[in-house]
Amino acid sequence: MKSLFHIAIFTFISAFSLTAQEDGIVKYFSKQIHNDAYEHAYISPRMISAVSKMDVKDMDAESRATIKDLKGMRILSTKTGGKKWYEDAVKSLDTKGYETVMSARKKSENVQIYLKNEDQPDGELIMVLNQNEACTMTSFHGKINLDKIAKLARSLNIGGSEYLENMKKK
Repeated sequence: MKSLFHIAIFTFISAFSLTAQEDGIVKYFSKQIHNDAYEHAYISPRMISAVSKMDVKDMDAESRATIKDLKGMRILSTKTGGKKWYEDAVKSLDTKGYETVMSARKKSENVQIYLKNEDQPDGELIMVLNQNEACTMTSFHGKINLDKIAKLARSLNIGGSEYLENMKKK
């Protein structure tokens, strides 16, 4: 009977720790993944591991090391209704435990960048960007170094990478 109780406790703790490890946009991403207005991409830890081992001619050693430190990446974007989607995304995100490292608003642009556990294996960077009618949410999950992620985002041509670059300079 005691062993059954211990198994139940272990199962409960394991399930709780797994849900606690979800990155900040998983719920929003899951909610919108079947919405035809969005394009999405998810790069799993397995795929990241494979890419970091590939011999890609254009990839320098620093980019390869940055990719190796990542555990996952999600991108969710739409080209229409950007301001509405941006406001909904920012309102819906679970950012408890995250630091807002940048918030900016211009005439036709809005950006929010959140960071959790920088330089830790369970870190995450979330960027929500609205430019004109487009809206993009990007999440990097793993060991996050802002300088390295900025360079990687630029090399991958991820929307909003210029904001990460500007943070790097400050």
